[in-house]
Amino acid sequence: MCSQFADLMEKAKGANTYEIQLLLSLGLNPERLFKDRPAAYKYASSFVLRSFKDKKIIRLPSEEDICGLKKIYPDARVEIYGKENHLLSDELNDMKSYRYGIINLGANSKKELSQKYKNCLAMLDFKFT
Repeated sequence: MCSQFADLMEKAKGANTYEIQLLLSLGLNPERLFKDRPAAYKYASSFVLRSFKDKKIIRLPSEEDICGLKKIYPDARVEIYGKENHLLSDELNDMKSYRYGIINLGANSKKELSQKYKNCLAMLDFKFT
């Protein structure tokens, strides 16, 4: 079970994977979660922000940037990795690419999901050299 995907399940199915696992561990059927809570969105995606080249991080989104994004997209999940003036390679990575963030979003169409992602990237304003 991966924390990155728990809220995606909740956005698209109405219950997150932690709730499902908890009910299963108690010997209860998690189907009731899906009946009691309709999904908020038809689609959900985890957009992994990554580079295939090592870069120096000049600017990461501030708390203010993230709060501004959350005012527009309240259920967006944003995780930022790395430190300003450090290299992307200073973080734990998969050796082929450098992950510097994750944006989880929900939408009712693929087009809407794509537009939300583009808007979020513009609001977060990462800068690298």
